[in-house]
Amino acid sequence: MITSIQGMHAWLLQRLTAVFMLIYFCAVVVYFLWSPPQSYVEWQGVVSATPVALLTALFFIALSLHAWIGLRDLIIDYVHRFSLRVLVLGLVFIVLVGQTLWLLLVLLKAML
Repeated sequence: MITSIQGMHAWLLQRLTAVFMLIYFCAVVVYFLWSPPQSYVEWQGVVSATPVALLTALFFIALSLHAWIGLRDLIIDYVHRFSLRVLVLGLVFIVLVGQTLWLLLVLLKAML
């Protein structure tokens, strides 16, 4: 994630990711309430569509950025020992990057 974002830029980026995630989530809920897929083939067709896969990838990238900013601020505020802070930030970074890469791999496999 981005480690050099501070202050107003971090606040703005976190709000923008929250707005994008809210819009995406509402659109997905409305779509699946309106016409839920009835079989695996229909589910795969929905998920493998390029616009859906792209927006889903952007959703999880936004989720990771949003989580990184929030967790980074919490860790910086409440973990006072520098070595422990660096360790915890590194672990959070690895988990967030790992989950994002895993999801991108899943979406890529679904599209093929």
